[in-house]
Amino acid sequence: MFLYPRLEKIVQKILEDTRATDYKMFLSGKENYRLQVSPLYKANRKDMRRPLLLQQARDYLEVVHNAIVSQGIEADDLVCIEQTACMEQEIDCCIAHIDKDIDQQAGWHYRWPLRGEEGSMYCVTEEEGLRNLYEQALVGDKVDNIMYYLDETTGTWKKEYGLGKVGARKALQECSEEKDFYAVVLDLYENKFNRTEEDLLTNMQLLYLLRKHDEFYRKPL
Repeated sequence: MFLYPRLEKIVQKILEDTRATDYKMFLSGKENYRLQVSPLYKANRKDMRRPLLLQQARDYLEVVHNAIVSQGIEADDLVCIEQTACMEQEIDCCIAHIDKDIDQQAGWHYRWPLRGEEGSMYCVTEEEGLRNLYEQALVGDKVDNIMYYLDETTGTWKKEYGLGKVGARKALQECSEEKDFYAVVLDLYENKFNRTEEDLLTNMQLLYLLRKHDEFYRKPL
């Protein structure tokens, strides 16, 4: 089947470009605690058609590359947990991905070639990671259905509140510490979006990727 050589080519390209001598691969399982935080999380994907060979691809990665399937959390959480642990032990590491959500994780990242673009290695600082996270809290996430609602008249999902990317970046431009990021975002929720702090905390639970198992998002003091 043509699928397997293509998958293997991608894996080997990642290993070659990152010069990795060891690696772990993660896949998201069916269960996800975020669905208990909000039943609308990823609700816009329910009728989305999945790739025909998705299960075969997952099976191949599990068997050939010992891919680890997450339980109760997402693969995004697992890669951040793994990188955090490596960094604490001073082990050189990077996360290979094409997901902007993971850019909230400090450390080295590798974005593999996609749509004609070359692969690239880049480093995210702690401040940049916080900025990326709190920008998402202002912009929302159409893919994961955060800050979107179902318009019953048209049957489409529409953005309910928030800023654009440029506006979010501008709003947070003077922030450097997490308490400052949080204060600015909360002010916008309450005074511009007509939302509550509870709404913000719910969104942060959905957006925040775990750094340790069972250590969920906490409001900065």
